[in-house]
Amino acid sequence: MNAFAPVQFPAPADPSPVSPLPSALEAEQALLGSVMFENAVLARLGEAPTPAEFGEPYHARLWEIVVSLIGRDRLAEPTSLVARLSADPAYEAFGGLRYLADLVDKAPPAANAPDYARQVRDAARRREIIRIAGEAAQAARDPEQEPFSVITETDAAMSALLVAAAPDGHTLIGARDAAIDLVRALDHEAETGSSAGIMVGLDCIDDSLLGLFPNELLILAGRPSMGKSGLARMIAMQGARRNPGHLFPIFALEMDRRQLSRRTLSQLTYEAGRGLPYRDMKRGSDVSADDRAMLDAMTKRVPENLILDDTAVLSIEHIERRLISLSRRGKIGLAVIDYLQIMDLSALLRMGVNLTTALGMVTSRLKRLAKQLGCTILLLSQLSRKCEERDNKRPQLGDLRDSGAIEQDASSVLFCYRDSYYLEREGPRRNQSREEHELAVAASHRIMEVICGKSREGPIGTTRQIYLAEFDVIENMGMGR
Repeated sequence: MNAFAPVQFPAPADPSPVSPLPSALEAEQALLGSVMFENAVLARLGEAPTPAEFGEPYHARLWEIVVSLIGRDRLAEPTSLVARLSADPAYEAFGGLRYLADLVDKAPPAANAPDYARQVRDAARRREIIRIAGEAAQAARDPEQEPFSVITETDAAMSALLVAAAPDGHTLIGARDAAIDLVRALDHEAETGSSAGIMVGLDCIDDSLLGLFPNELLILAGRPSMGKSGLARMIAMQGARRNPGHLFPIFALEMDRRQLSRRTLSQLTYEAGRGLPYRDMKRGSDVSADDRAMLDAMTKRVPENLILDDTAVLSIEHIERRLISLSRRGKIGLAVIDYLQIMDLSALLRMGVNLTTALGMVTSRLKRLAKQLGCTILLLSQLSRKCEERDNKRPQLGDLRDSGAIEQDASSVLFCYRDSYYLEREGPRRNQSREEHELAVAASHRIMEVICGKSREGPIGTTRQIYLAEFDVIENMGMGR
């Protein structure tokens, strides 16, 4: 192509020693000229640059008008642009109609237009890399900024740029090839007996969700005393025992490591046939020598891949930092977070957002983290009191407290519900005798309903589990002793 005379810009009053930002001025001129010469070229570009990707603001405005006209089946050529550009201060500075005509007169062959479009996009991405790096450098110098926050924010910005800059086909696969890959995976699972999902031995997970799958955010919600923390611990415990090649961290705010350990050991003593309620372990003087010897033996059965984190302040940054660090030690199968509404949201609230928006930001980041690490994240959540105002107190999706984006981000939403909790406190219901009430209490005493309120890849419904509260044990129906 014929070289364009470079546009002369006034020199800054105080020249900076910093190298100029990458630009593709001649490529922008060539692309504009090609498309104005033959409007059909725009459709042959594949991925056309956006106006924001043009380094010269006047070219960006010109490109926006050209693309808009072509999109409305209008002719985009120099004379049709004059009326729309004449009020633009840069129009005369760049030479008015003469500049537009020069762009068309010196336009390269249409076949070269995709290459000029690529040069425009590449220069824009280089400028974006420099911008992100500059902001990271500035934030890193700020003593008020936590280093990990700077790293995660920079990583998120770079990840978004990575997706935008990926070569054509980098994340694309033909539908037929994807289907073939799936069938091969199914054949492998059938031959080996393995599954893409992690099984934990509880019907509410294995049957209802077909296991725990990577890249998913699960929500487990319930009112207080429904047993959601117990169910979450049991899922992690059973998952760790059945899947020794994976790590199963629990981030607990409501319980410290001693409380979690009491429940774990109580479960193991129950399974060994000598159930010791976890409340009986609060004081060593209340535990007999024989029981202490039994507990010592049970410690050897606690899976080493079950990891406890009982930090006093749990923030999304802490979780990201710990899980990324833990992933370097081994593959994470499931991470449990207990629970959303008592997490430290101060860093997010300082940004000026409300509580609902902050909670939504947390779930979005956890969803992204699950995908980044290829694991399942089980996030516990409190429910509003609305469900207790109904005759049927079984939770619904609308009961998610400060829900925001919680339901939207979740792959599945599970609810814990124990009817016995309300029956024991409310007494006989309308048209129910005391004897009938006592029978209802007895029938529901050990029952936990796990309600699947949302599942992206399966049916919704209710699974009934046995809940042995004194041992913090949850079993499948028919297993209780």
